Amino acid sequence: MSDTELDEEAEEEWEDEEEMEEEYEEEEEDETEDLDLKKPWKNDKKTTGRKGKKVSSSEEEMVQGGGKLGRVDLKIKGSAPIDDIPEQKFGKKIPAANAALANFEPADAIKEITKQRNEQQVRKQLMRDVCLKYHFDAKAIRQIYGLALEMQLPNKIEFKQFLRMLNVDETPHLRSLFVGIAGTINGFVNLRLLLMMLMNSLQNPPSKDERLKWAFGILDEHEDRMIPYEDFLLILQANYFAGSPSDVDSKGKLLLKETSNSKSAEDPIQLEDYQRLCVKFQSLFFPNEVAMGGGGAQQNSAAAKMLGMF
Repeated sequence: MSDTELDEEAEEEWEDEEEMEEEYEEEEEDETEDLDLKKPWKNDKKTTGRKGKKVSSSEEEMVQGGGKLGRVDLKIKGSAPIDDIPEQKFGKKIPAANAALANFEPADAIKEITKQRNEQQVRKQLMRDVCLKYHFDAKAIRQIYGLALEMQLPNKIEFKQFLRMLNVDETPHLRSLFVGIAGTINGFVNLRLLLMMLMNSLQNPPSKDERLKWAFGILDEHEDRMIPYEDFLLILQANYFAGSPSDVDSKGKLLLKETSNSKSAEDPIQLEDYQRLCVKFQSLFFPNEVAMGGGGAQQNSAAAKMLGMF
């Protein structure tokens, strides 16, 4: 093929490309001739509530998405759905799966702690009122426990069994006391928890070492000098007048770390460890009472006396 023929063929291809470009431009003009690009809301009859202006569906999407950057490239292939986009709160990006955690407010935790403390004070006052009304003392509490054993009451008792054990008639005050521990009049109360709370509520209670010794004794049902961790929490719950063992579990875990034989909550608390904990961490066992002894010599003397009582 000669050079002249090559030039003619190339010119024909060039003309074909120009014709294709012209056709493409004409198609674009046909599609946009009825649209006002400067005022896109005129191209769609759908309106929003913004001063009655009409907006396109694409503009409305941007408005609902939080502005021009609210829904960026939603149609890009492989882009993440809007629900998977991390939220931002307190300056930290939080995955959408954990976004609910972002709603936590420290004020809520403070309110919950205050509520728990108020409820503890109510239980304590109700217990004290019952002890005063029926003239309970340490000897009477021990007799009530003996009566419960004779009656073969279960570990968790209902309201009627509660009245029978105390040998009293129903009163609004006793109902309030039971509900304060069980949560409802139709609930159940741990018998030993109730007795420990009563012992801590006496006008003239026994010494702390006597109460701790007695508490361990009534929980050591098998008399093998050990109690399960769950029962250990009952002692703390009774001392704090808490609503449930979970309220004192964090304190129990702290004390558990100080034991020699109990490595986890699955291991029982042995008497020797219990004795050491009672002496070393008296403020955790009885938070509202003054620690035994004044100076170092008095403290050591009280500790020795306490260990000797077990």
